[in-house]
Amino acid sequence: MKCDVDDESDGCSDASETPESECNGSYFSSYENLDVHRLMLKDRPRTESYRQAIFENAKLFRDKLVMDVGCGTGILSLFAAEVGAAKVYAIEASRTALIARNVVRQNNLQHIIEVFSCPVEDFMLPNSQKVDVIISEWMGFYLLHESMLDSVILARNKFLKETGTIFPCTASIYACPSSLSDFYDEEVNFWDSVYGYDFSSVKMEVLQNKRQSPQIITVNSTDLVSNPCLIKQFDLMKVTLESLKEFECRFFVASLKDSICRGIILWFDCEFFSSTACEGNIVLSTSPQSQQTHWKQTAILLPTEISLENGDVIGFSVRMCQSLSNYRHYNIQVELLSDDEEHPVPCDCGLVKCKLIKAFVNEQEHLVDDYEVIEI
Repeated sequence: MKCDVDDESDGCSDASETPESECNGSYFSSYENLDVHRLMLKDRPRTESYRQAIFENAKLFRDKLVMDVGCGTGILSLFAAEVGAAKVYAIEASRTALIARNVVRQNNLQHIIEVFSCPVEDFMLPNSQKVDVIISEWMGFYLLHESMLDSVILARNKFLKETGTIFPCTASIYACPSSLSDFYDEEVNFWDSVYGYDFSSVKMEVLQNKRQSPQIITVNSTDLVSNPCLIKQFDLMKVTLESLKEFECRFFVASLKDSICRGIILWFDCEFFSSTACEGNIVLSTSPQSQQTHWKQTAILLPTEISLENGDVIGFSVRMCQSLSNYRHYNIQVELLSDDEEHPVPCDCGLVKCKLIKAFVNEQEHLVDDYEVIEI
């Protein structure tokens, strides 16, 4: 069973009709709607994570050069200036840059923050300078929608010092099978009976449409069928444009309860380096178990439902591929793996064979850690 969906939610037409510059124009103009910025600023987990990361790492910003890629209305630049940045280059490709300049001026920070109205791809730093820190809120639905990470990578390669830092520092995509009970009750099962009439034919049409594209929804954590699986992790200091074009993950998980699997849920976490936090890095999570964000979760509906009993093992392949017709979109392919498929090593599915292999791998890793190299 295979499910292919194309992310076409930002309205760009096929590249044969619309050149890349026009798609970028459509993308940038969408951020001229201040309701979008209001939504992001009101997203407390998002904005507070950045604020905490910047303030807890004030020494990395104090008297340093900072670049804010895609600054929007300028909130991250304001945070950086408040903790003592010597200079903040705020780059914004949309006309929101004009609003950001006014915000900077109203807060009397124009001597620190300079807003540039251009894509970062067209930006040039004076005297071939390098910056100490890059900050950017580049994440889209399921992390990669809109492909703004491409611009952050370009900025890193072109403008960041070798000793520099990027906020956030890592980003991870997770997947988990789900019953999607709440979604089905609200969006699909409604059509079973409308004022006492049978609308089941409409229900099938609605369901078919929902299966054609990713659904951006809020998923109840009780609708998750198993523990999540890490699909892909990106180190922002090392990730390349090539690695974003296409990747695949095969995984097996065990059902934690009797349930029905109707789809795969995707979400992401981002980590911010913290020099002061005792419990590790600061994490912005968009998982169903965390406080809701404007990114919500992304659901990929399966062509058919799968009945599961507690302890049943189910396997999937998730493949994400940057669209050839519009690089800001991704094609997402989910495939159900057969029972006789080889499991990855190590595997957390809970089968006896996988438990034994994992125990052996862990033992070998401990032996390597305990081994002392003696120089002769």
